[in-house]
Amino acid sequence: MFLGSRGAVNFDLLLNLREGARHSGNWGGLLRTPAVVLSHALASMVDARGSIPVRELRPPPITAVVRRTLDGLESGDAPGDPVVDQTWGEPGLSPLERVLGGNNLEILAFKSGNPETTR
Repeated sequence: MFLGSRGAVNFDLLLNLREGARHSGNWGGLLRTPAVVLSHALASMVDARGSIPVRELRPPPITAVVRRTLDGLESGDAPGDPVVDQTWGEPGLSPLERVLGGNNLEILAFKSGNPETTR
């Protein structure tokens, strides 16, 4: 979990429902799917727009002094930088407010099952 430019908390979220793999052709609709359960757990922490719905993970409101300090500054404007997605993240915050004054939840990796040996 990245907290503005102040640090990070890394964690693994694991779910092991049963031993062995079960083919969906024989077991689909009969057994809980770990990837679906994990996807819903992750979606409860960050929504489809990048906003954090969990109150305890949200930062305090950005102060007027910080807003004035950041006003007019640009983020992601160096050559080769990707275009900032204006519709991603906390609504009502500028891109710099989102990266410097807000919290962000990033999912850096996601693996389900054992794709190397899927039958």
